[in-house]
Amino acid sequence: MKTKKITGLVVLIYLLTLVLTLEVQGQLPATGISLNRSDITIHRGSSIEMTASLSPEEADREGIQWRVENPGVATVSPSSDNPLQARVKAVSAGTTTVSVHTPEGYSARTTIRVVVPVTGININQSDMEMVRGTTEALTVTLQPSDATNKNLRWSSGDEDVVRIIDRDSQSFGSWHQIQVEAMEAGKTKLQAESQDGNRSASITIEVIVLTEAVVFEEETVHINSGEKKTLRHEIVPADATNQEVWFESTEPSVATVTKEGVVEAHREGAARIIIRSDQDEMIFDYLLILVDGAEAPEEDLLVTGENSTTEDPPLEDPPGEGEAPIEEASASSGQRAGNGDNRITIIIGIALLVVLAGMILIFRKSSSGEMKRQPKRESQEYDESEATKQAPLALEEEEEKIPGRAVVWGLLGEFEGQGIELAENQLIIGRDASMAHVVYPAHREEISRQHLKVEFDPEKGNGWITDLSANGTYWAETGEALPHGEKVAVKSGDRFYLVKESELFEIEF
Repeated sequence: MKTKKITGLVVLIYLLTLVLTLEVQGQLPATGISLNRSDITIHRGSSIEMTASLSPEEADREGIQWRVENPGVATVSPSSDNPLQARVKAVSAGTTTVSVHTPEGYSARTTIRVVVPVTGININQSDMEMVRGTTEALTVTLQPSDATNKNLRWSSGDEDVVRIIDRDSQSFGSWHQIQVEAMEAGKTKLQAESQDGNRSASITIEVIVLTEAVVFEEETVHINSGEKKTLRHEIVPADATNQEVWFESTEPSVATVTKEGVVEAHREGAARIIIRSDQDEMIFDYLLILVDGAEAPEEDLLVTGENSTTEDPPLEDPPGEGEAPIEEASASSGQRAGNGDNRITIIIGIALLVVLAGMILIFRKSSSGEMKRQPKRESQEYDESEATKQAPLALEEEEEKIPGRAVVWGLLGEFEGQGIELAENQLIIGRDASMAHVVYPAHREEISRQHLKVEFDPEKGNGWITDLSANGTYWAETGEALPHGEKVAVKSGDRFYLVKESELFEIEF
């Protein structure tokens, strides 16, 4: 019994001595291992350091191994100085696992996610202008094309100026497209930012309001020689971005006008003062200046600036009694007869010229397509209750509706039964033939020279009307006046009248 105790004690001493010897020599076996990082996300091309820890800390480091599941996504390189350290380098987008192992069979692992960040955002537009009420498609290209997260965050510095129609932009691979709408005049910044927060780009958008018309407050001004008068005018709409105008006189010898619109009369006569928008010289108006009680000349004379008159040449005095032979008297009579024939010839020539000019004017109007009249509808007495139930008649009973075309129908009044197609997708109704496509007679003074503007977008099928008048345009259904100078959306079948219900129109598209 005593011998067994001695033997056990010897074995214990041996084991303790062996453990102490191994610890001194650094060969203590590991009972576990761990990593300092887990679930790591890194950018392609970048590297990170990883460190392993043994349990116990004094365990033998010999035989430690580092492994990577997919070397196509990331690689791992152990440190030559410390086997518990390694460098992981991201190679391509994807997910893989990096692990570390001990000879005793213990291991630790972590997930590596390699992503491709957005390094650049390019917007296809630089700083730009938009017209109020219009929309614009903006295209954004991302670099690189294989970025992992291609989502963008859009923001507008002022939604009252530029509104983002859909914040979830459409993605087509490496490029995006978004729709924005110009709301009100002003300037703001539109920004696109990558969802990973790595890059952003922005542009400045200025919203402008186009001038629709310039209108003198008066049509005729009476003034005396030497006097001056400031001409007042209105720009439609009132908040148009470009408020600049310029003036000109057709008869500077009668009246001149300054750039501020101050007219000065010089002598008796008539002149036309024209005001033009600086935005577009074809947006204009005019008034008559009558100096020292002069009467308004013929329209063609005013247009050409000719205020001259033509008198018949004086006849020679007849010979005195008995002073000339019969032959001379006959010759004188023949000369007078010849003068009479000349006057008749001149009158006939003028008449032929007038007829020729009229034919040329008719030809030019028909070829220019400014006003295309459709076949007349059958004239019928307007019944409000019945008319609101029925759609307008087709251009022809058997004709199919043609897309991308707008027609203004006259239901009552001056143009009853007539359909006027919009030339170049716009139409102006008024009293001035030089400005309007649909022209009222000159004596209809309740109708403004430019009374109403109709516009149509054939691609989108949208229509608008703008009241430019002094006496108003009204909705037929409610009798409510259209806001002066503002573009108002209309739909096919909408009805409106000019000043009175007896001048009723309907738009069809």
